[in-house]
Amino acid sequence: MNSTPTIAKHAKAGLHVASYSSSDRAAWDEFIAQARNSHFFFRRGYLEYHSDRFTDASLIVRERGGIVAVMPASVDNGVVTSHAGLTFGGVLSRRRLSAAAILRVVRAIVEYLGERGVTRLVYKPAPHIYHTYPCEEDLYAFDVAGARLISRELCSVIVPAQAARFADSRGARVERARSKGVNVERSGEYEAFLALEEELLRTKYGVSPAHSGPEMALLAERFPDHIMLFEARRGGTLLAGTIVYETERVAHTQYIATTEEGRRLGALDVICDELIARRFASKPYLSLGVSTTDNGFNPGLVHNKESFGARGIVHDHYELTIG
Repeated sequence: MNSTPTIAKHAKAGLHVASYSSSDRAAWDEFIAQARNSHFFFRRGYLEYHSDRFTDASLIVRERGGIVAVMPASVDNGVVTSHAGLTFGGVLSRRRLSAAAILRVVRAIVEYLGERGVTRLVYKPAPHIYHTYPCEEDLYAFDVAGARLISRELCSVIVPAQAARFADSRGARVERARSKGVNVERSGEYEAFLALEEELLRTKYGVSPAHSGPEMALLAERFPDHIMLFEARRGGTLLAGTIVYETERVAHTQYIATTEEGRRLGALDVICDELIARRFASKPYLSLGVSTTDNGFNPGLVHNKESFGARGIVHDHYELTIG
């Protein structure tokens, strides 16, 4: 797929598919704000912060001039992904779009991509916990189109209002840590925290975080109501922290890290207790993130999150061969 914007359109049963261009920015963001399977990271201010790493291939579907669906996407070597720079993506729609209409939308998107020389689409739908209204017609439509499941990740999620009681050891560690002066506050020190996260990931796994400190500070400035950093400190010393992405229904821990002293004191236990019992107590879901790795099921990691009351949902990835 070409990396430059195109005005080429595809019409099927009254639908017109076009590649996103900068002139669509305001209309795109307005649509995202009202989609039933939306997330703030579908907005252009987020999608475009890493435009140097991902070639945008986002699509807009219109009918009689109005937008009926969009699909955030990127392209690499002829393979389109929805979206390679995001945890998930997919066809975004509003409540009024029916199952029959979404079947038409998906057919039109697939035909448009095929005409552009795309041979493969990797589809990463938004998990149901992010839906503000039922929205899984796209899964059926892609199944009809011949897509197959290629990977499934286990994500650990808490329902704060119904969270299982902490394991006895967790509750005791929280009380002990608080009695020793460990407190949790919201912070704006993104670069310092990402430096800690980077050091831990490099030492433990030999990898780097997806965001640099300056990138995360920029995104937090752009989305102050959705991106926030919570830190556990004692006497001004950073012990642990987590960056939370908040949407209407989900608070998600995007990054989480602790120092050796923080681990010894149970600082992460205090942070989780703060998020579950106070900061996001009324939120339908608190996501602690994916609990599987490239090597498969990680029982220690899963058990650690389950001790806070988390249980599993899945993040699915599908592949559709085109042509």
